[in-house]
Amino acid sequence: MEPTSIALWLLIIVGVLFIIGKIRDRRLVNSVTKRNKGTKSERDLVLKLLKYGIPAQNIFHDLYVKKSNGNFTQIDLVVATKVGIIVFEIKDYSGWIFGTGYKPQWTKVLVYVISPTLGENHK
Repeated sequence: MEPTSIALWLLIIVGVLFIIGKIRDRRLVNSVTKRNKGTKSERDLVLKLLKYGIPAQNIFHDLYVKKSNGNFTQIDLVVATKVGIIVFEIKDYSGWIFGTGYKPQWTKVLVYVISPTLGENHK
């Protein structure tokens, strides 16, 4: 076989394995939630939790909980474990969030990455 043929077959095999992996991941996520619910970051975390061995029936995505005043609040992700319930609020940016469960207002500090070339004199 020619090297070009071998390279082509390897490329085809890698492509097929990639597609099979994506299909497997999609089926895993679908065991917990639908593709159109929540954000991609939320579904990515669901997939990571499943791959870490958390059973699908212990993961709850995109929940709506009725509050005492009759309104609803949305929760991104809840995981039931032997030691307790873990609640996730997922954001698609870098930084820190400071607050407590007793205060309605929290503080967010975003991290902005500045390119190393900004501010330099280019010759």
